[in-house]
Amino acid sequence: MKAKTVSTIKSMVLVMVMLAVSGIAKAQTPTPPPPARGPGSLHWMDFIPELTTQQRESITKLHTAMLKEILPLQNQIAEKEAHLRTLTTAEKTDQKAIDKTIDDISDLRSEIQKKRMKFWMDSRQLLTEDQRVVFDQQQLNRRKNGQGFGRHHGNRGQGYGQGYGQGYGRGARNCRY
Repeated sequence: MKAKTVSTIKSMVLVMVMLAVSGIAKAQTPTPPPPARGPGSLHWMDFIPELTTQQRESITKLHTAMLKEILPLQNQIAEKEAHLRTLTTAEKTDQKAIDKTIDDISDLRSEIQKKRMKFWMDSRQLLTEDQRVVFDQQQLNRRKNGQGFGRHHGNRGQGYGQGYGQGYGRGARNCRY
């Protein structure tokens, strides 16, 4: 009887060791990276029900065209912001030039916003009525959660100063406001 007990204990220990080893091996299998999320990604299409391949391709083409249109404007904004830094750190500041540069930056940002909104409306037109309801609700929730449209998503200036918040923003270090 002692031999059976020792044999049973050995079997149980062997099974436990095998389970532990298989669990460790399974835990070490690499997981695929998450899909791209953030400004410029089209992950919102995953939430639209019954989106056809043709709809996806059309929306992707619209998105690419919009990105091509706004890239030069974003470059101009970067140039104007560099010029603004030069103006504001000069020995003698020129308030009229500073104001003009700020107005130019605002105009460029407004133009980008209009192009983005046109993309959203053009994308919306490609959807069926049922899909539009989901699309509209999703966009409403994005705005309500402070993620909005545009380059600097998030709730800036809530408690910690400008640039901090939630969303896909660039963070406090590069905040332009």
